[in-house]
Amino acid sequence: MIKKILNMTKRIICFSLFALCLVAFTSCSFADWVDSELQDDTDDTENDFSEDDNYSTSFTLARFTGERLDPYLSKNRTNRDLLSLCYDPLIYADNSCDPVCVIASDFEQGDNYVAFTISSDARFSDGTYVTASDCVYSYSVAMDPESVYVDRFEYISDFKALSDGRFAVYFNMDSMYNVNLCDIPIIKVGTNGDFISTGSGKYCIIRDNASVYLEKNPYSMVDNGENFEVSKISVHDISSTEELLYNFNYNKIHGAYSDITDDGIEFRGNIETISFCDNSLVFAVVNRNNTESFISDPLFSKGITYCIDRTSICEEYLSGGTAPTWYPFNPDWSVTSAADLNDDIYSTVDAHEYFTASGAVLTGTVRTVNEIPIELRLIVNSENLTKVEVAEAVAKDLENMGFIVIIESLTWDKYTEAVRNGDYDIYIAEVLLPLNMDIGILLSDSVNTGCGYYSERLIGAIDSFNSGNLSMRDFLRVFQEELPFIPLYFNRGALAVNRVVSGDFAPSIGNIYNGIENWIFS
Repeated sequence: MIKKILNMTKRIICFSLFALCLVAFTSCSFADWVDSELQDDTDDTENDFSEDDNYSTSFTLARFTGERLDPYLSKNRTNRDLLSLCYDPLIYADNSCDPVCVIASDFEQGDNYVAFTISSDARFSDGTYVTASDCVYSYSVAMDPESVYVDRFEYISDFKALSDGRFAVYFNMDSMYNVNLCDIPIIKVGTNGDFISTGSGKYCIIRDNASVYLEKNPYSMVDNGENFEVSKISVHDISSTEELLYNFNYNKIHGAYSDITDDGIEFRGNIETISFCDNSLVFAVVNRNNTESFISDPLFSKGITYCIDRTSICEEYLSGGTAPTWYPFNPDWSVTSAADLNDDIYSTVDAHEYFTASGAVLTGTVRTVNEIPIELRLIVNSENLTKVEVAEAVAKDLENMGFIVIIESLTWDKYTEAVRNGDYDIYIAEVLLPLNMDIGILLSDSVNTGCGYYSERLIGAIDSFNSGNLSMRDFLRVFQEELPFIPLYFNRGALAVNRVVSGDFAPSIGNIYNGIENWIFS
């Protein structure tokens, strides 16, 4: 198990770059490092739009022109959300992070596999029926090293057709939540590499010279495409974040994904945002491997987790665009909701008791060990201003408990070097958890991607929880005693829609435009 965990670091991301309000130019595949995959969003030319010309008179979404529209290779968030309307997966994870059947009519799970029954109504846009062979073909394409889905295959060990209408996916670990990893788009056999692959989504991509637009798929499983309120979607080409914002604010683009973690870019009054938690967890890591120091004592880490005022961090420092958490699971996840967990464990009284028990005693107003004032070195990547603010907030809470905290904002290279060498007491990091909610990816000694600390007891608890043999509350009892890292908050995303659009909005991680076919445009 330990060897498996140490080999899983490839798909872990520790963010160290800026956050954009509208993330038009970031990849959602966390197999790719964010700092190397961000698209260039600079535009040296001045916009020549006026507020009075070229207003859109049809439902319009954006397309980033810097890459080809491809369901497996498009890394741009704007393009991937557009493509999600045209290429259905077997299932997608809804806004409770639960699997919802799309191409599959149902599925059954074993210890390490999921077998899907393909819906008899599932047809591609050319009218042909979806078969298990198409699923095998699609998963084979998704394994390409350049694919945004390649990280799924750190978990997926095999896949095969059981019959024309049955398709099975096998995994290298047991988890009752592995089915969420099967949100890979399905295309028709042999169409990969075409200008437009053949999919079975609600809409088809129609090429009109150099432009494209979306038209309802007459073979869609949603009313056979007959009762769509939105039967055609115009596509407006953009080349920068600024251009997207401009067109959005002036009613030329009517929907987009919005990253509301950092409230640095303001919308005009005609924009509505419908938020949801994504799976991006921001956490603190204490240098537990420094066994010669009192900070290796798990009681010291428990003191920190109780003394951090997460609600204040999220509301005052991050403008309410994040969800505070003391546990390592998406707060919107149905399993988390069913566990009925405490919203907040912030307590300076409990923190003081744990710090004292670890040897960090209060001498007057200063924490000391052997009567020597305690200085804590907290490092953070200087290139991520949001994380710097979070580090300052954490430092303030620790200082209120009597510690002397030295914040070092380091460039990415120096930051990773410091983590690699263990030259820190605490650092701030971020990771996108996989959709099967496996927190085992953090139990790694890889530089800046995990906590570097794990125990056999914790690993066993993770395995038991993943396989459904341990409740979340029972797992969290073990987690709080071991405390390999300290969860702080989850980032929130949102569907941003222009107020000329109305309808039932239920955006989620992989289905931002859920229900778009029944939205009303006026």
